[in-house]
Amino acid sequence: MNAPLTWGQAARALAVEFGARAAVHDRDASFPHANFYGLQQAGLLALAAPRSLGGQGASAAQLAEVIGAIGQGCPATALVLTMQYIQQRGMGRPGSPWPQALAQQLVNESVHEVSLINALRVEPELGSPARGGLPATVARHTAEGWRISGHKVYSTGAPILRWYVVWARTDEDAPRTGAFLVRAGLPGIRIEETWDHLGLRASGSHDVHLHDVLIPHAHALDLRLPQDWARGEPAMQAEMTVMLAALYTGVARAARDWLVQFLRERVPASLGAPLATLPRAQEAVGRIEGLLLTNDRLIASLAHDLDAGTLVPTVDSGLVKALTTRNAIEAVQAALELTSNHGLARKNPLERHLRDVLCGRVHTPQDDSAYVAAGRGPQGAGRGGRMSAVLAAHDSGSCNVDAAADRWVVLNQTGPEADALLADTGLPIVLTTDNAAVPAWERAADVDILFTGPRNGWRHAPATAPAGWPGRLKWVHVASAGIDFFPPWLLQVPQVTCSRGVAAVPIAEYVLTALLTHQRTWDTLQVSGARPWRETFARVDQQLPGTLQGRALGIAGYGAIGREVARLAQAFGMQVTVLRRGGAQVQGDDGVRTAPSIEKLLAASDHLVLALPITTQTYQLINAATLAHARPGLHLVNIARGALVDQQALLHALDSGRLSGATLDVTDPEPLPDGHPLYSHPRVRLTPHVSWAAQGAAQLTARKFVANLARHVAGEPLEDVVDGARGY
Repeated sequence: MNAPLTWGQAARALAVEFGARAAVHDRDASFPHANFYGLQQAGLLALAAPRSLGGQGASAAQLAEVIGAIGQGCPATALVLTMQYIQQRGMGRPGSPWPQALAQQLVNESVHEVSLINALRVEPELGSPARGGLPATVARHTAEGWRISGHKVYSTGAPILRWYVVWARTDEDAPRTGAFLVRAGLPGIRIEETWDHLGLRASGSHDVHLHDVLIPHAHALDLRLPQDWARGEPAMQAEMTVMLAALYTGVARAARDWLVQFLRERVPASLGAPLATLPRAQEAVGRIEGLLLTNDRLIASLAHDLDAGTLVPTVDSGLVKALTTRNAIEAVQAALELTSNHGLARKNPLERHLRDVLCGRVHTPQDDSAYVAAGRGPQGAGRGGRMSAVLAAHDSGSCNVDAAADRWVVLNQTGPEADALLADTGLPIVLTTDNAAVPAWERAADVDILFTGPRNGWRHAPATAPAGWPGRLKWVHVASAGIDFFPPWLLQVPQVTCSRGVAAVPIAEYVLTALLTHQRTWDTLQVSGARPWRETFARVDQQLPGTLQGRALGIAGYGAIGREVARLAQAFGMQVTVLRRGGAQVQGDDGVRTAPSIEKLLAASDHLVLALPITTQTYQLINAATLAHARPGLHLVNIARGALVDQQALLHALDSGRLSGATLDVTDPEPLPDGHPLYSHPRVRLTPHVSWAAQGAAQLTARKFVANLARHVAGEPLEDVVDGARGY
């Protein structure tokens, strides 16, 4: 019985068939539709999608093997497939903006039919978005959905794409930029067949025009202010590098194969033996083998890091992309030098391989960007930072550079989860041992980066900054969303970041549990015998519990936690109104309304969730004056900070019946003193600040820090920077 083919074997078998047709598609610039039918039949169109969405969940190494094989047969097909895989990998990445149902729909289509997706980003005026600038494509928010208008160029795979991920800006006063999912073929879409390039002629990279194309509100996948995109997406760039490097190495391998066959078959009369017997030819082929081996090793190493969960700095992946592209081009050019006129003849494939491999230079990042980033690097550390130190030392007449100048000294105080991740990052860091007996602020003199948390002695920190603070510290990352646990002088460190959003999911689930428990009176329904069963049934039969559907939920604070609460609440049919800082309006979140003030929010809500940071402006935001506006029967949930609430005013509102209940995960102070009335009040559910708790919470927090560490080493802007003026 024959064993089933692996994905790589299936791809190599298809590549033979694709290669037989490649010359015709190249000559006619015709799109290879049949190739994608073959890929779908072989189960390769949903290979990169995670299993949770219905895909095969292939590793980066397996994807590289498939793309390299297809690239050897038809690089245009491999390029379109690469774009498909990049989008599918993004759907399964932690923190993905893709709605799960929408992602599952697209993956399911790729499993059962020929359905492909690609990002449409480049524009005639904008050039590559990677080099900055606002897109001219505009998304206009209307009551029925988003309306997209714009002109995209170099839209690879345009003849076969079913879905476009369109890069556009909103028409707001302060425009946001981001990705909008558009189904191909909608009214207002026109494909202009403009693709007539030297290489990859079968890729169908035509212009796509969109005129007032209507898409659902939910198809706005990821919208941010333009400056918030500056941090880049290191994982996506590394994945793209693996596949593009494999693709163009595949082209070079095809050139090598043709060259070897040519050298074996070509027997000049003056030599009387095949060219393959000449030492010069053998040396040249050996050099080509060296270039291909180098690429294979680089691709395998980068894929291994991705598959191991190691964060790859964009500087590294950029260099790998530049180096593998150069090596592939050099390999094909070396083959051309050996074959002279024969290699340039249209009847032979080598000239096509040369035209195709040269296209590798076009993809982001281009060589100049990759090398400039590597040469500039973060000041004082990392690959580029050490070079900056060497150059600075040379300019000053000194050649004495600290041997550890290219490494950051990191102190992790949060536990073994982060230690394990940091040990395997491959980043230029030195982990120093934590000593619980020595406060963090006393380590500032010998540490560059500190990862710490509220539990690490900060409640006993001095009121004023210790002498010499912040020492050599360049950056502190705290394992909490808020910074009110820390002394104000912490912000004297050049950069302070927090773990904003890490606990959004468990906290939102805690909130929904509280809402359901209160609305369904869940905690009064448990029975322990036949008589209580009958009594409880009779009581419920007479006084039916309510449901969340149709109830009004107010959320004060609309960060990561507030958004996740809103998402879950809408799934239960709740009407969501939020209060943002300064009464700012919510844009792009379908069905979410905005309240202008806390008083208006209290008056409009059946349940109110507090998800605000504690600042001088929010201290005791819920007080006697604001509670006077509360809708009768309001249920209050506080998962943020106890000091947001005047607890005496809360008790009075509960006793008077103004509030029907309160679920409090936080109080002021924590814990409350024994005998405090909130412990025993019949309308209060009190938990000990555990809404964040969930399996894997420590690992998530650690991964957030390590992701920021990779950005720091790469010289990129950090995420979740604390704004000292705002206090969060």
